[in-house]
Amino acid sequence: MVLLNDINWFAAATVALGLLFIVLNLIQFFQNKRLIDRASGRMERIQRKIDALDENIQRSITEINKKK
Repeated sequence: MVLLNDINWFAAATVALGLLFIVLNLIQFFQNKRLIDRASGRMERIQRKIDALDENIQRSITEINKKK
């Protein structure tokens, strides 16, 4: 009877650890997703700045060529 009780506690502890593992992985997943979303927003802003600089450079080159 004591052995059966020990097995039940072991099973309960195993299930509890498994659930804890799942919860911790879900937390990590959503943190990573948030970081990726933030990084992609930064990348989009940087790309817009690069595009604006490129337009300014092209405009300057065009003006220089017109003056020649």
